[in-house]
This record gives sequence, C-alpha cells and structure tokens, in this order.
Amino acid sequence: MTTTATLGIAISLLIWYSQHHYGIGTDNGSSAILFGWRFTPTLLAVLYTQMTVILFEDAKRTEPFARLAQAPSEGVSAYGTVLQTPRAWWAIFLDIIFRRKSVGKTSWCLVCTAFINVMALLAISPLSSALLTSEEVVITKALDLSKTVPRADSQLPIVANRETYFRTMSSLMRNLSTSVWIEDTSITLPFWPSTDTAQLGPNLVSQFRSWTAETTILHADLECQNMALESADLEPKGYKAYDVMGHGPYKGTEPMVTYVLSSDDGCRYEMSLHPAADLAANGGLKWSNTSTLYVDTDGVLPIGKMPFPANVSSTSPYARHNATRQCADRDIIILSTPWTKVFEIEMSGAAGSGIELNRTYERSPDFRMKALLCQSQYSLEDRNVTASIGNGKEPNITSIRSDNIHREPVTKALIDIPMFESMTLRDTWKDYFNAAGVATDAESAFDGYEGPYSNENLTTPQPSFFGLGPLLGALYTFNVTRMLDDEAFIAEAARVKGRFFTECLREALSDPGATAISIVKGEATTTEDRIIVLREIGIALAVLFLVSFLLFVTVLWVSRLSFRPLDLNMDPSSSIGHAMLLRSQPLRSSAFRDGHRAPSYEFHRTLRNYTFYTQNGRLHTADSGDCVATRKFSTIK
Repeated sequence: MTTTATLGIAISLLIWYSQHHYGIGTDNGSSAILFGWRFTPTLLAVLYTQMTVILFEDAKRTEPFARLAQAPSEGVSAYGTVLQTPRAWWAIFLDIIFRRKSVGKTSWCLVCTAFINVMALLAISPLSSALLTSEEVVITKALDLSKTVPRADSQLPIVANRETYFRTMSSLMRNLSTSVWIEDTSITLPFWPSTDTAQLGPNLVSQFRSWTAETTILHADLECQNMALESADLEPKGYKAYDVMGHGPYKGTEPMVTYVLSSDDGCRYEMSLHPAADLAANGGLKWSNTSTLYVDTDGVLPIGKMPFPANVSSTSPYARHNATRQCADRDIIILSTPWTKVFEIEMSGAAGSGIELNRTYERSPDFRMKALLCQSQYSLEDRNVTASIGNGKEPNITSIRSDNIHREPVTKALIDIPMFESMTLRDTWKDYFNAAGVATDAESAFDGYEGPYSNENLTTPQPSFFGLGPLLGALYTFNVTRMLDDEAFIAEAARVKGRFFTECLREALSDPGATAISIVKGEATTTEDRIIVLREIGIALAVLFLVSFLLFVTVLWVSRLSFRPLDLNMDPSSSIGHAMLLRSQPLRSSAFRDGHRAPSYEFHRTLRNYTFYTQNGRLHTADSGDCVATRKFSTIK
C-alpha cells in the first residue's frame, strides 16, 4: 500500500516537474541515461506487479477457509471450499458472476486484490514503458541581449554607395534577401545574444534558436493619390533658346503638348513637352519631386536647322513645367504612352533640316496617362521583436502587434529626411542600368501592340524613364502597358522607395560613429534533447495507482479477522496444520482417508453432495456435528 501511494505521488510530481522544467533532465546520449529513462519505469512496474501477484495469490489461497469460516449452519458447497484450487483472475470473476450459488459468498478481499492485480498486469506494466521519452525541447530563458541604438548626439547618416544601389536592385528585381533585419518598407534595429557577434547579413548563426527583446522599428510608407488629367492638348507656344553650339538666341513658335494634372487637395501640375520629344513622343515613366522635371540631357531637338538642347525652362521649345504651392514637398509619378502618333523625320542634305518648323502633329488614339501625387511618411515605434532561426529555413523576424503602440514621426535629429528625399529622386538611377538591356526590354514595352493607327514601317518608340523611374520600371521589364494596368502599381512604388530607405539605413548601422551597443534584458530559446514525462501516460498511471491505493486500503480494512475470519489455528498448507484441521474420529474421517483410492472425478462428485463449514479450527459437514462425512466410497478393482 505504501509502495502504491509512493509511486502514484512520484509520478504526479514527475509530471509537474516535467511540465515546468522542460523535462526531468538532459539526454546526453550516454548508455546510463538511455538505460535509466527507457528501462527504469518498466523495471519498477514489473516489481510492483509481482508484489500484487503475491498478494493476489495469498487472497486466493485463503479464500476457501474464509468461506468455510463464514458459512451458515447448513454449510457451503464443496465446489468453492474443499475442492477450490487456485485459478486465474478471469475464472474467479466468472465464478462470481455465473456460479455464485456453487461458490458461495466471495469476500471483498479477493475481489479487490484481483482488480489490483489485473490493473497491474494489463495497464500499469504496459503503460510504464511509455512513461518517459527523449525529445528535442525548446527551452526559454532570460538572457542579456546586445542591441544597436543610434547615438544621442549624432544623426544616422544616409549613405548610398554602389553597394547600396546594388543591394536595392538585387532585393527588388531578384527577390534576394540582403539582410534579415530589412523588409521592403521597414528596418528593425538589430539585436543579438551578447555571447554572439553582430550579424547584419541575410543569415543568422547562433547557439540559440530564437531571441526576443524590445527594439525600434523604422517604417517608410508612401501614400499616393491619383491625379486627374484635365487636358493634354497641343498648343503653339513661343520660345527663345540657344542651340547646342551656343548660337542664338533663336525665337519662334512651336507646338507643345501641355498636360494639366490636378489632385483633390488643390495641387495643379502642368508639363509642356514638344510632341517630337520625351514622353510626348516615346512614352515612359517620370518619378521626381513636383518641383523638378527630368528630361534626357543628352538629347537634341532638331527643329529646322537648329538643334536645340534638351532642357527645361519657361522659354524652352523642349520642355516646360509649373506646379502650384499645394504640390510642394511631394513626389509625382507620371506614366504615359506616346501622345504623338508615329511620324517620320525627313532629313535633307548633309546638314539636314531636321523637323520642319511648325509641322502638324496628330494625337495617337492609343494615348494613355496615369499620374500619382505621393507623400512619404517616415515613422518609428518600439516593439517586442523575435528573431528566429528555423531548421533549414531562412531566419525570420517577427514583431508582436499591439493596439497600444503608436508610431512617432522620425525627427531630423535622427535622420536627415530632406537629404534622403533629394538623393533618392535624383536622375542618377539610369546610370546603374545597362542602356542596351533597357532598350531590349523596352521593345516589348507595349506588348507588341501599337494601336490601329500605328505605322508598322516606322520604328517603334522606346519609352524613357527618369528619376526613380528606371528602378520601378525594371519590376515590369519596362513594360508601360503592364504598369498602367497593374492595380498594385502604388504598392510596388512604395516597395521601391521603402527598400532604398532601409538599405541606406543598413549602411548607417555599420558606422560605429553613428551607433552604439546597448545591453537589454530579453528572452532566448534553444533546443535541447531532454527526457520528458508524457503527460497523458503519466496521468493515466497516476490515476491507476490512486485507484490501486484505494483498493489496498479496502483490502486492509476487509481482510481483518473481524470481517474475514479464517478459523485456523495453524497454516493448513503444512502437514500438521492439515491434520489439525481434519482431526476427529478415524471412522468419520474415512471419506478423506480412503478417497485417494477412488477416481478423482468420483471423489469430487461425492464431495459435492456435502456442505461444509469450520468451527473451532475443525472441518464439519452440515448434517453432522462431528467431523466430516462417513459415507463409504466405492473403489474400482
């Protein structure tokens, strides 16, 4: 009984300890540990089962004497008493259910010990082999973490070298990860276990599986609104300009396509282009500040015999632009197919006359334009962030979202945003693209479709890309039609600008003059082979031991002599004890004395005709106050 209670309590404690301490110990792979967790529970279960078998056997051996001692005055049948032999547990239950009259009253001691033995044999012993197992466990513990923080007395420098441009283009165009801490529109200030070194690349290497701490996340969002194209008409405008040789100024009148764009918040943007140049003739994409209009500075506009340079001014015949003050400090993205229907430039003589003065241009019926007025928002927030290293998977950075966290705008003390805006929207992105490759991709810019009014004998115009446009156009293989039709075009634009922002900050994080290392408290997880208790198996075993304990308490109570008298003076298994039980007159004991000379089946059949009981340590039949039956047995000669 004590053993049962001890085992039940021990298993309960092991379950609790295993659940709260990531198992009960480390599995280092040694033979001793392997033998301990794999065979110790089974060994203890086998020993316990043998103890229940001993108890059950004693209960079976003494049960006939208990029935004789508690027999009524008319006695009990010989089937369950003097003829009773030790039987299997299932035979005992069958006798109790189907042969109660023949067997007589069965004590609760035998029933309880039978249940104890059955549970030990059929449940406790098999389940014990599955109680403990070795598994890879994720362990979480407090840990000091190193975190990159900006220095309080300096700005994070905005650095854009060739590597910055290369990483930006690789991540956007090839979907390559350049740093685990960077996403397209956000960057997480790196943090790592203090026992490791700083890692800013696309991979993380650590003895820990993951680590969590509070850090800062910087966001770069781009909010855009569509601008309405109020008009795109051809108008004659006077010009005054010098040619590429510096001769002039020349004055005259040339037609120009004037695009008028407006937004809902009052921004009005006008752009005038000569119909034989730039977007008007070729289509393409411009992405710049509203105060700037980029053109092909290497281009020439040959009007008559005067090759005018490609520049932007209020009197230029090439390009002009104007924007209201409501447009200030914002980006404008203009996407367009050619306005001008394809035409042929006729050259005459060695010098060539170029484009004839004041010629007539036709508007292409396939002309389409889309314009976006955009505003960048830069913010930061502090969040609990988890860096994890998966098995065979790329590292992952996840943050815990909370409604109580509010973003704060990035101040100039931290980052010079105006400088970044100016650097981002420069017309230098085209220098990082191969002009021949762009031209090849641009051949399919309109998917081979030029419209019903295009001239197949003339060269298809190649779209032009300015400002940040080449990088955005590369995501669409410079296909203007695809960009016009793409509903996610704004999201792609946000990706482009946000990625360049985060890549620039990545360079700043490597600058020891701009950043410092701060030690913060966090949590880290690691994987370890641990010996654990299977909760389901443990609970089942604990319940079985609890039930067994209650049955043992019942056995202890019902096996007392006051409840289960045996009426024996000596152990009946010994010769003396057997003789003391059958002591009486020789004549009346002749039924047992001579019975060995009769066949066993006849001997048993004869005894079944009698009922027996014990009194004062002696065996009696119900029909005689003396000792057992005097009926003669016939013998087979």
